[in-house]
Amino acid sequence: MFFRFTLPGFKSLIFLCFFSAFFSCKKDGTISIGNDTGSLGVIVSDTFTVSSSTLLLDSLPTAGNGLLLVGNIRDPELGLVKASTFFKLSIPGSVSIPDDAHLDSVRIALNYSGYYYGDTLVRQELSVHQLSEKIAYKAVPGYIDPEEENVFSSGSTYYNRSYFNSNATPLLTFQISPKPRSKDTLFLKIPESLGNTLFSFVRNSATQVSTEEEFENYFKGLTINSGDAGNAVIGFKDTVSLNLYYSYAGSNGLKEKAVVSFPLSDKTSQFNRIVSDRSNLKLSALSDKSNIISSVVSGNKTYVQGGVGLVTKLEFPGLNYLTADPSVAINKAELIIQSPYGADKPFKLPQQLILLLANKNNNPQQVYTDSYSNTSSTTLSQAADIDQVSSYTFPVTEYVSNYAKKYQTTSFLLSLPVASIHQTLERAVIGSMDNSKANIKLKITYTKN
Repeated sequence: MFFRFTLPGFKSLIFLCFFSAFFSCKKDGTISIGNDTGSLGVIVSDTFTVSSSTLLLDSLPTAGNGLLLVGNIRDPELGLVKASTFFKLSIPGSVSIPDDAHLDSVRIALNYSGYYYGDTLVRQELSVHQLSEKIAYKAVPGYIDPEEENVFSSGSTYYNRSYFNSNATPLLTFQISPKPRSKDTLFLKIPESLGNTLFSFVRNSATQVSTEEEFENYFKGLTINSGDAGNAVIGFKDTVSLNLYYSYAGSNGLKEKAVVSFPLSDKTSQFNRIVSDRSNLKLSALSDKSNIISSVVSGNKTYVQGGVGLVTKLEFPGLNYLTADPSVAINKAELIIQSPYGADKPFKLPQQLILLLANKNNNPQQVYTDSYSNTSSTTLSQAADIDQVSSYTFPVTEYVSNYAKKYQTTSFLLSLPVASIHQTLERAVIGSMDNSKANIKLKITYTKN
Protein backbone atom coordinates (compact mmCIF):
# COMPACT_ATOMS: atom_id res chain seq x y z
CA MET A 1 0.00 0.00 0.00
CA PHE A 2 1.31 3.48 -0.92
CA PHE A 3 0.45 6.81 0.66
CA ARG A 4 0.45 9.90 -1.43
CA PHE A 5 1.31 13.24 0.13
CA THR A 6 0.09 16.37 -1.60
CA LEU A 7 2.18 19.20 -0.21
CA PRO A 8 2.99 22.21 -2.31
CA GLY A 9 6.49 22.58 -3.76
CA PHE A 10 9.12 23.63 -1.19
CA LYS A 11 7.13 22.55 1.87
CA SER A 12 6.88 19.05 0.41
CA LEU A 13 10.63 18.84 -0.02
CA ILE A 14 11.30 19.90 3.59
CA PHE A 15 8.79 17.37 4.96
CA LEU A 16 10.29 14.49 2.98
CA CYS A 17 13.81 15.33 4.13
CA PHE A 18 12.72 15.40 7.80
CA PHE A 19 10.72 12.17 7.38
CA SER A 20 13.77 10.42 5.92
CA ALA A 21 16.14 11.68 8.63
CA PHE A 22 13.85 10.75 11.52
CA PHE A 23 13.39 7.14 10.44
CA SER A 24 16.96 6.38 9.38
CA CYS A 25 18.14 3.33 11.39
CA LYS A 26 21.57 2.08 12.20
CA LYS A 27 22.43 -1.57 11.76
CA ASP A 28 22.74 -2.08 15.53
CA GLY A 29 19.04 -1.34 15.98
CA THR A 30 19.29 2.22 17.35
CA ILE A 31 17.23 5.00 15.85
CA SER A 32 18.97 8.24 14.92
CA ILE A 33 17.73 11.70 13.95
CA GLY A 34 20.20 12.71 11.30
CA ASN A 35 23.87 11.80 11.39
CA ASP A 36 25.09 14.25 14.01
CA THR A 37 22.47 14.24 16.76
CA GLY A 38 23.38 10.82 18.33
CA SER A 39 21.22 7.86 19.27
CA LEU A 40 17.85 8.35 20.90
CA GLY A 41 16.75 4.67 20.75
CA VAL A 42 17.32 1.55 22.81
CA ILE A 43 19.38 -1.53 22.07
CA VAL A 44 18.00 -5.00 22.78
CA SER A 45 20.54 -7.82 22.86
CA ASP A 46 20.32 -11.47 23.91
CA THR A 47 23.76 -12.54 22.69
CA PHE A 48 25.69 -11.97 25.90
CA THR A 49 27.79 -14.99 26.89
CA VAL A 50 26.28 -17.16 29.62
CA SER A 51 28.62 -19.81 31.00
CA SER A 52 26.76 -22.68 32.70
CA SER A 53 27.83 -25.66 34.81
CA THR A 54 26.29 -28.29 37.07
CA LEU A 55 27.43 -27.81 40.66
CA LEU A 56 27.11 -30.30 43.52
CA LEU A 57 26.47 -28.35 46.71
CA ASP A 58 28.00 -29.19 50.03
CA SER A 59 25.78 -31.31 52.25
CA LEU A 60 22.19 -30.17 52.70
CA PRO A 61 20.63 -30.30 56.20
CA THR A 62 17.81 -32.85 56.23
CA ALA A 63 17.08 -33.18 59.95
CA GLY A 64 13.91 -32.22 61.81
CA ASN A 65 11.77 -31.56 58.74
CA GLY A 66 8.90 -33.76 59.90
CA LEU A 67 9.40 -36.07 56.91
CA LEU A 68 10.89 -39.55 56.58
CA LEU A 69 12.03 -40.21 53.00
CA VAL A 70 12.59 -43.79 51.84
CA GLY A 71 12.95 -45.34 48.38
CA ASN A 72 14.86 -45.02 45.15
CA ILE A 73 14.36 -43.62 41.68
CA ARG A 74 16.10 -44.39 38.41
CA ASP A 75 16.54 -41.24 36.39
CA PRO A 76 17.80 -41.60 32.79
CA GLU A 77 19.57 -38.24 33.14
CA LEU A 78 20.78 -38.39 36.75
CA GLY A 79 21.18 -42.06 37.58
CA LEU A 80 20.09 -44.00 40.66
CA VAL A 81 19.04 -41.94 43.68
CA LYS A 82 18.43 -43.63 47.04
CA ALA A 83 16.83 -42.20 50.15
CA SER A 84 16.97 -43.74 53.62
CA THR A 85 15.91 -42.39 56.99
CA PHE A 86 17.53 -42.56 60.46
CA PHE A 87 15.84 -41.94 63.81
CA LYS A 88 15.92 -42.67 67.54
CA LEU A 89 13.10 -44.01 69.71
CA SER A 90 11.96 -42.82 73.11
CA ILE A 91 10.92 -44.84 76.17
CA PRO A 92 7.19 -45.28 76.84
CA GLY A 93 5.39 -43.20 79.39
CA SER A 94 4.35 -44.63 82.74
CA VAL A 95 2.64 -47.97 82.14
CA SER A 96 1.58 -50.93 84.30
CA ILE A 97 1.37 -54.29 82.55
CA PRO A 98 -0.69 -57.03 84.27
CA ASP A 99 1.16 -60.18 85.31
CA ASP A 100 -0.91 -62.36 82.98
CA ALA A 101 -0.32 -60.13 79.96
CA HIS A 102 0.81 -61.83 76.77
CA LEU A 103 2.67 -60.17 73.88
CA ASP A 104 0.71 -60.62 70.66
CA SER A 105 2.93 -58.79 68.17
CA VAL A 106 5.43 -55.97 67.74
CA ARG A 107 5.15 -53.61 64.81
CA ILE A 108 6.50 -50.34 63.50
CA ALA A 109 3.68 -47.95 62.56
CA LEU A 110 4.25 -45.54 59.66
CA ASN A 111 1.81 -42.95 58.36
CA TYR A 112 2.04 -41.66 54.80
CA SER A 113 2.77 -37.94 54.59
CA GLY A 114 1.26 -37.54 51.12
CA TYR A 115 4.64 -36.82 49.49
CA TYR A 116 6.05 -39.03 46.76
CA TYR A 117 8.29 -38.66 43.75
CA GLY A 118 8.48 -41.21 40.97
CA ASP A 119 6.35 -44.15 39.84
CA THR A 120 4.27 -45.52 42.73
CA LEU A 121 2.81 -48.26 40.54
CA VAL A 122 6.08 -50.17 40.86
CA ARG A 123 6.25 -52.39 43.93
CA GLN A 124 8.71 -51.06 46.53
CA GLU A 125 11.26 -53.05 48.56
CA LEU A 126 12.33 -51.67 51.94
CA SER A 127 14.27 -52.97 54.95
CA VAL A 128 14.55 -51.98 58.61
CA HIS A 129 17.90 -52.19 60.40
CA GLN A 130 18.80 -51.60 64.03
CA LEU A 131 21.59 -49.05 64.47
CA SER A 132 24.87 -50.19 65.95
CA GLU A 133 26.08 -46.61 66.41
CA LYS A 134 24.44 -43.75 68.27
CA ILE A 135 23.02 -40.82 66.31
CA ALA A 136 25.16 -37.97 67.60
CA TYR A 137 26.69 -34.80 66.22
CA LYS A 138 30.20 -35.24 64.92
CA ALA A 139 32.56 -32.39 65.69
CA VAL A 140 33.99 -30.51 62.72
CA PRO A 141 37.65 -29.60 63.40
CA GLY A 142 38.96 -26.13 62.73
CA TYR A 143 37.43 -22.70 62.28
CA ILE A 144 34.66 -22.23 59.75
CA ASP A 145 35.43 -19.20 57.62
CA PRO A 146 32.39 -16.93 57.08
CA GLU A 147 33.05 -17.28 53.36
CA GLU A 148 32.27 -20.97 53.69
CA GLU A 149 28.89 -20.40 55.36
CA ASN A 150 25.82 -20.47 53.13
CA VAL A 151 22.04 -20.13 53.09
CA PHE A 152 21.69 -23.75 54.18
CA SER A 153 23.88 -23.42 57.29
CA SER A 154 21.92 -24.04 60.47
CA GLY A 155 24.41 -24.91 63.19
CA SER A 156 24.79 -28.47 64.40
CA THR A 157 22.52 -30.77 62.44
CA TYR A 158 22.47 -33.86 60.21
CA TYR A 159 22.81 -33.80 56.46
CA ASN A 160 21.89 -35.67 53.30
CA ARG A 161 25.28 -37.38 53.44
CA SER A 162 25.30 -38.13 57.17
CA TYR A 163 25.55 -41.79 58.05
CA PHE A 164 25.56 -44.03 61.13
CA ASN A 165 26.41 -47.73 61.18
CA SER A 166 23.70 -50.35 61.46
CA ASN A 167 23.51 -54.12 61.78
CA ALA A 168 24.10 -55.83 58.46
CA THR A 169 21.23 -58.24 59.03
CA PRO A 170 17.89 -56.41 58.80
CA LEU A 171 15.16 -56.78 61.38
CA LEU A 172 12.88 -57.30 58.42
CA THR A 173 12.69 -56.86 54.65
CA PHE A 174 9.33 -56.26 53.01
CA GLN A 175 7.63 -55.11 49.82
CA ILE A 176 4.74 -52.70 49.48
CA SER A 177 2.61 -51.14 46.79
CA PRO A 178 2.91 -47.50 47.94
CA LYS A 179 -0.29 -45.54 48.57
CA PRO A 180 1.16 -42.13 49.46
CA ARG A 181 -2.13 -40.26 49.07
CA SER A 182 -3.98 -42.56 51.46
CA LYS A 183 -4.53 -42.05 55.18
CA ASP A 184 -3.62 -45.68 55.85
CA THR A 185 -1.10 -46.69 58.49
CA LEU A 186 1.63 -49.03 57.32
CA PHE A 187 2.41 -51.71 59.93
CA LEU A 188 5.79 -53.47 59.73
CA LYS A 189 6.11 -56.69 61.73
CA ILE A 190 9.27 -56.83 63.87
CA PRO A 191 10.75 -60.18 65.10
CA GLU A 192 9.13 -61.37 68.31
CA SER A 193 12.54 -61.94 69.92
CA LEU A 194 13.15 -58.20 70.05
CA GLY A 195 9.56 -57.59 71.06
CA ASN A 196 9.75 -60.05 73.94
CA THR A 197 12.91 -58.40 75.25
CA LEU A 198 11.39 -54.90 75.16
CA PHE A 199 8.14 -56.19 76.65
CA SER A 200 10.06 -57.75 79.52
CA PHE A 201 11.95 -54.50 80.14
CA VAL A 202 8.75 -52.49 80.36
CA ARG A 203 6.89 -55.05 82.48
CA ASN A 204 9.76 -55.23 85.01
CA SER A 205 10.72 -51.53 84.91
CA ALA A 206 14.24 -52.55 83.88
CA THR A 207 17.19 -50.16 83.90
CA GLN A 208 17.28 -50.22 80.11
CA VAL A 209 13.99 -48.30 79.96
CA SER A 210 14.44 -46.17 83.08
CA THR A 211 15.82 -43.08 81.25
CA GLU A 212 16.28 -41.92 77.66
CA GLU A 213 20.04 -42.20 78.03
CA GLU A 214 19.88 -45.77 79.31
CA PHE A 215 17.52 -46.78 76.54
CA GLU A 216 19.72 -45.20 73.87
CA ASN A 217 22.71 -47.13 75.22
CA TYR A 218 20.74 -50.33 74.65
CA PHE A 219 18.68 -49.43 71.57
CA LYS A 220 20.50 -46.84 69.47
CA GLY A 221 17.83 -46.35 66.86
CA LEU A 222 16.59 -47.54 63.48
CA THR A 223 17.18 -46.91 59.81
CA ILE A 224 14.78 -47.74 56.99
CA ASN A 225 16.50 -48.38 53.68
CA SER A 226 15.38 -49.04 50.13
CA GLY A 227 16.20 -52.20 48.25
CA ASP A 228 16.59 -52.66 44.51
CA ALA A 229 12.88 -52.94 43.71
CA GLY A 230 10.82 -49.82 43.19
CA ASN A 231 11.07 -46.51 41.34
CA ALA A 232 9.77 -43.91 43.79
CA VAL A 233 10.73 -42.09 46.97
CA ILE A 234 7.92 -42.09 49.53
CA GLY A 235 7.40 -39.70 52.42
CA PHE A 236 6.18 -40.73 55.87
CA LYS A 237 5.24 -38.55 58.84
CA ASP A 238 7.59 -38.30 61.81
CA THR A 239 4.87 -39.90 63.98
CA VAL A 240 6.62 -43.25 63.54
CA SER A 241 6.56 -45.56 66.58
CA LEU A 242 7.48 -49.08 67.60
CA ASN A 243 4.42 -50.64 69.22
CA LEU A 244 4.11 -53.65 71.51
CA TYR A 245 0.58 -55.09 71.23
CA TYR A 246 -0.46 -57.31 74.11
CA SER A 247 -3.57 -58.85 75.66
CA TYR A 248 -4.65 -59.81 79.17
CA ALA A 249 -7.72 -60.91 81.12
CA GLY A 250 -9.79 -57.98 82.26
CA SER A 251 -11.54 -57.65 85.61
CA ASN A 252 -14.69 -59.05 84.00
CA GLY A 253 -12.78 -62.07 82.77
CA LEU A 254 -12.94 -61.00 79.15
CA LYS A 255 -9.86 -60.56 76.98
CA GLU A 256 -8.55 -56.99 76.88
CA LYS A 257 -6.05 -55.53 74.42
CA ALA A 258 -3.51 -52.76 74.96
CA VAL A 259 -0.37 -51.30 73.44
CA VAL A 260 2.94 -49.93 74.66
CA SER A 261 4.56 -47.45 72.27
CA PHE A 262 8.17 -46.38 71.78
CA PRO A 263 7.66 -43.12 69.82
CA LEU A 264 10.20 -41.25 67.73
CA SER A 265 12.57 -39.41 70.05
CA ASP A 266 14.13 -35.98 69.48
CA LYS A 267 12.76 -34.98 66.09
CA THR A 268 15.84 -32.86 65.40
CA SER A 269 17.85 -36.11 65.28
CA GLN A 270 15.68 -37.70 62.60
CA PHE A 271 17.27 -37.15 59.19
CA ASN A 272 17.23 -38.45 55.64
CA ARG A 273 20.29 -39.70 53.80
CA ILE A 274 20.07 -39.10 50.05
CA VAL A 275 22.82 -40.35 47.76
CA SER A 276 23.13 -41.00 44.04
CA ASP A 277 25.06 -43.17 41.62
CA ARG A 278 25.81 -41.38 38.33
CA SER A 279 28.06 -44.07 36.87
CA ASN A 280 28.15 -44.28 33.05
CA LEU A 281 26.48 -40.86 32.75
CA LYS A 282 27.92 -37.56 31.55
CA LEU A 283 27.93 -36.41 35.18
CA SER A 284 29.84 -39.47 36.38
CA ALA A 285 32.88 -37.39 37.37
CA LEU A 286 30.79 -35.23 39.72
CA SER A 287 31.75 -35.88 43.35
CA ASP A 288 32.46 -34.19 46.68
CA LYS A 289 36.04 -33.55 45.59
CA SER A 290 35.25 -32.60 42.00
CA ASN A 291 31.93 -30.86 42.41
CA ILE A 292 31.45 -28.92 39.18
CA ILE A 293 31.11 -29.92 35.51
CA SER A 294 30.75 -27.53 32.60
CA SER A 295 27.76 -27.84 30.28
CA VAL A 296 30.30 -28.35 27.47
CA VAL A 297 31.23 -31.68 29.07
CA SER A 298 27.66 -32.70 29.94
CA GLY A 299 26.21 -32.45 26.43
CA ASN A 300 25.18 -28.78 26.60
CA LYS A 301 22.87 -29.52 29.50
CA THR A 302 22.95 -28.66 33.19
CA TYR A 303 20.83 -29.92 36.06
CA VAL A 304 18.95 -29.01 39.22
CA GLN A 305 18.01 -31.69 41.75
CA GLY A 306 16.69 -31.50 45.29
CA GLY A 307 17.81 -33.85 48.05
CA VAL A 308 21.11 -34.62 46.33
CA GLY A 309 21.96 -30.90 46.03
CA LEU A 310 22.52 -30.25 42.32
CA VAL A 311 22.26 -26.66 41.09
CA THR A 312 23.14 -24.89 37.84
CA LYS A 313 25.89 -22.30 38.13
CA LEU A 314 25.55 -19.30 35.79
CA GLU A 315 28.30 -16.79 35.02
CA PHE A 316 28.42 -13.84 32.63
CA PRO A 317 31.94 -13.24 31.32
CA GLY A 318 32.21 -9.97 29.48
CA LEU A 319 29.25 -8.35 31.20
CA ASN A 320 31.63 -6.04 33.03
CA TYR A 321 32.61 -4.36 29.77
CA LEU A 322 29.03 -3.29 29.16
CA THR A 323 28.09 -2.24 32.68
CA ALA A 324 31.37 -0.40 33.34
CA ASP A 325 30.68 1.90 30.37
CA PRO A 326 29.34 5.20 31.81
CA SER A 327 27.48 5.90 28.56
CA VAL A 328 25.32 2.78 29.02
CA ALA A 329 22.05 2.87 30.96
CA ILE A 330 20.41 -0.48 31.69
CA ASN A 331 16.64 -0.35 31.16
CA LYS A 332 15.76 -4.00 31.67
CA ALA A 333 17.46 -7.37 32.02
CA GLU A 334 15.96 -10.86 31.93
CA LEU A 335 17.52 -14.28 32.35
CA ILE A 336 15.64 -16.77 30.18
CA ILE A 337 16.27 -20.43 30.99
CA GLN A 338 14.84 -23.17 28.80
CA SER A 339 14.37 -26.88 29.42
CA PRO A 340 14.60 -29.28 26.45
CA TYR A 341 11.43 -30.78 25.04
CA GLY A 342 10.66 -34.08 26.77
CA ALA A 343 12.78 -33.25 29.85
CA ASP A 344 9.64 -33.39 31.99
CA LYS A 345 9.40 -37.15 31.41
CA PRO A 346 9.37 -39.37 33.37
CA PHE A 347 9.61 -36.72 36.09
CA LYS A 348 7.72 -33.43 35.99
CA LEU A 349 9.62 -30.15 36.02
CA PRO A 350 9.52 -28.08 39.24
CA GLN A 351 6.86 -25.40 39.24
CA GLN A 352 9.19 -22.94 40.95
CA LEU A 353 12.91 -22.18 40.84
CA ILE A 354 15.03 -19.48 42.46
CA LEU A 355 18.39 -17.83 41.92
CA LEU A 356 20.94 -17.98 44.71
CA LEU A 357 23.71 -15.41 44.82
CA ALA A 358 27.02 -17.26 45.28
CA ASN A 359 30.46 -15.96 46.22
CA LYS A 360 33.75 -16.78 44.50
CA ASN A 361 33.88 -20.10 46.39
CA ASN A 362 30.50 -21.20 44.96
CA ASN A 363 28.83 -20.89 48.36
CA PRO A 364 25.25 -19.59 48.11
CA GLN A 365 25.13 -16.53 50.35
CA GLN A 366 21.53 -15.41 49.83
CA VAL A 367 18.44 -15.76 47.70
CA TYR A 368 18.67 -13.17 44.95
CA THR A 369 15.78 -10.72 44.90
CA ASP A 370 15.58 -8.30 42.01
CA SER A 371 14.88 -5.05 43.87
CA TYR A 372 13.59 -3.39 40.71
CA SER A 373 10.73 -5.90 40.42
CA ASN A 374 10.76 -7.26 44.00
CA THR A 375 10.98 -10.79 42.56
CA SER A 376 12.97 -13.65 44.11
CA SER A 377 11.55 -16.67 42.26
CA THR A 378 9.83 -17.59 39.04
CA THR A 379 7.31 -20.20 37.96
CA LEU A 380 7.44 -22.64 35.09
CA SER A 381 6.12 -21.59 31.71
CA GLN A 382 5.02 -24.97 30.41
CA ALA A 383 5.34 -25.74 26.71
CA ALA A 384 1.95 -25.75 25.03
CA ASP A 385 2.95 -27.24 21.68
CA ILE A 386 5.12 -30.18 20.74
CA ASP A 387 7.72 -27.97 19.06
CA GLN A 388 8.08 -25.61 22.03
CA VAL A 389 10.22 -25.76 25.14
CA SER A 390 9.37 -25.02 28.75
CA SER A 391 11.13 -22.09 30.36
CA TYR A 392 11.79 -20.00 33.45
CA THR A 393 12.28 -16.22 33.15
CA PHE A 394 13.98 -14.21 35.91
CA PRO A 395 14.11 -10.40 36.11
CA VAL A 396 17.74 -9.48 36.87
CA THR A 397 17.80 -5.75 36.11
CA GLU A 398 19.33 -4.80 39.47
CA TYR A 399 22.07 -7.43 39.13
CA VAL A 400 23.09 -6.32 35.65
CA SER A 401 22.83 -2.61 36.49
CA ASN A 402 25.20 -2.97 39.45
CA TYR A 403 27.38 -5.76 38.10
CA ALA A 404 30.51 -3.63 37.68
CA LYS A 405 30.10 -2.11 41.14
CA LYS A 406 29.43 -5.12 43.37
CA TYR A 407 28.72 -8.39 41.53
CA GLN A 408 31.90 -9.11 39.53
CA THR A 409 33.05 -11.91 41.85
CA THR A 410 29.63 -13.51 42.16
CA SER A 411 27.58 -16.00 40.18
CA PHE A 412 24.00 -17.24 40.12
CA LEU A 413 22.99 -20.71 41.25
CA LEU A 414 19.71 -21.90 39.76
CA SER A 415 18.07 -23.94 42.49
CA LEU A 416 14.91 -25.32 44.00
CA PRO A 417 13.56 -23.05 46.77
CA VAL A 418 15.60 -23.11 49.99
CA ALA A 419 12.58 -24.26 51.99
CA SER A 420 12.12 -27.43 49.95
CA ILE A 421 15.43 -28.38 48.32
CA HIS A 422 16.38 -30.65 51.24
CA GLN A 423 13.09 -32.57 51.36
CA THR A 424 12.21 -33.24 47.75
CA LEU A 425 13.74 -35.17 44.87
CA GLU A 426 12.37 -32.81 42.21
CA ARG A 427 14.74 -32.16 39.34
CA ALA A 428 15.05 -30.02 36.23
CA VAL A 429 17.02 -30.54 33.03
CA ILE A 430 18.33 -27.21 31.72
CA GLY A 431 19.84 -26.31 28.35
CA SER A 432 22.83 -24.06 27.74
CA MET A 433 23.82 -21.11 25.59
CA ASP A 434 25.11 -23.53 22.94
CA ASN A 435 22.11 -25.85 23.05
CA SER A 436 20.07 -25.19 19.91
CA LYS A 437 17.00 -26.93 21.34
CA ALA A 438 17.01 -25.34 24.80
CA ASN A 439 18.84 -22.07 25.31
CA ILE A 440 19.97 -19.92 28.20
CA LYS A 441 19.88 -16.22 27.34
CA LEU A 442 20.67 -13.01 29.13
CA LYS A 443 18.43 -10.47 27.41
CA ILE A 444 19.37 -6.86 28.11
CA THR A 445 17.60 -3.71 26.99
CA TYR A 446 19.83 -0.66 27.33
CA THR A 447 20.41 2.86 26.11
CA LYS A 448 23.81 4.07 24.95
CA ASN A 449 24.37 7.82 24.84
